[in-house]
Amino acid sequence: MEPLSSAREQKGRAAHPFARSLLPHLFLVGRPISSAIYGTVSVVAVIVVGAHGTPSAGVVLVFSAVSMLVIWCVHVYASVMAFAAAEAVHWRTAVTRAVRHETGLLQGAALPLLVLATGAVGLLDDGTAVSAAVWTGVLVLTLLPTVWLRGKGATWRRCIVASAVAGFLGLLLVALKIVVH
Repeated sequence: MEPLSSAREQKGRAAHPFARSLLPHLFLVGRPISSAIYGTVSVVAVIVVGAHGTPSAGVVLVFSAVSMLVIWCVHVYASVMAFAAAEAVHWRTAVTRAVRHETGLLQGAALPLLVLATGAVGLLDDGTAVSAAVWTGVLVLTLLPTVWLRGKGATWRRCIVASAVAGFLGLLLVALKIVVH
């Protein structure tokens, strides 16, 4: 496998505008893809569980958004502990760094929640909005590795393999939806 390019080599490389708008945290230094992937997987799983019993898209949206906010707060707290204790930084600095570090979790959840909101406001019927939100999460999960790895200079082969694995994990969430319902 080919090593990823250095950050210095990446400065001159411009990312595609679509990718920058969809996944802004992937192109900023210090924003890990891991939190974006975790945010996407988490929101899809929460939507699947929240939609059990066929509540309205609005109820699923509120349940999912509040759940993601709680998950994000737990991650911020854990990061504060890591920064403050392990790196011996002041609490205020640790909180600022933790919030910045965990922003990807919320960004990974944003697009599926936005699609779910279309059902909450009546643009889509409830069932269609829930399904579209889940499939949007699978799509985001599949695209994240390619966008991020290409931005780091990885080969297309490496990007496709990483995206295939992520897409498979997304399909497991769809299977969970089928089993739960």
